[in-house]
Parts: sequence; C-alpha cells; structure tokens
Amino acid sequence: MKFLVFGVLFFTALYASEAMTIRESNSDPIKEHLLKEVSDILDETRKAIDTLAK
Repeated sequence: MKFLVFGVLFFTALYASEAMTIRESNSDPIKEHLLKEVSDILDETRKAIDTLAK
C-alpha cells in the first residue's frame, strides 16, 4: 500500500513538473487546458491519499 501511494505521488510530481514547464513556455489554450487537467489530477490524488490515510 505504501508503494502505491509513493508511486502515485511520484507520477503526480512528474505531471506537475511537466505542467509548470508548459506554463512557463507560453500561454497556448491547449497547454492551459492540459495544465487545468493536471491540476485536477493533483487535487483528486490529494483527496485519495487523505482518504487512504484515515
């Protein structure tokens, strides 16, 4: 179970770092949509981890 949580956090961090790189490059609408999707994934991941921690 700990490896699953670690794996989710690791891949979420990869997505977030990629999204920040995209944000810094320029403000293309498609890239903004991708950034929104990644942000939503991060929020859902945090909720899932909080649920698992309880």
